[in-house]
Amino acid sequence: FEIFGWFEIQCAHTDIEPIAAEIARIDNVFSISRFFENPFLLVMVFAGDMAELKAIMSRCAAVEGVDALCADLSLGDACIKTGIAAL
Repeated sequence: FEIFGWFEIQCAHTDIEPIAAEIARIDNVFSISRFFENPFLLVMVFAGDMAELKAIMSRCAAVEGVDALCADLSLGDACIKTGIAAL
């Protein structure tokens, strides 16, 4: 993958379980962290290029209950290794 991205997801309500479950079904989403206040979700994704990243962002933003999405990304090769902080 060429792009590793983080999406901060602001939710319209505090019942985030259905929102997280729907986002978890999106291809290339590999991690979702939940927080006690907005942004309630931090979603980590891999993408092959910017077009794929934009498509993933659009699918996340279209989930019912998502108010806003803020994206950060890392360009270049990414590889997951086992262990804490081994990215």
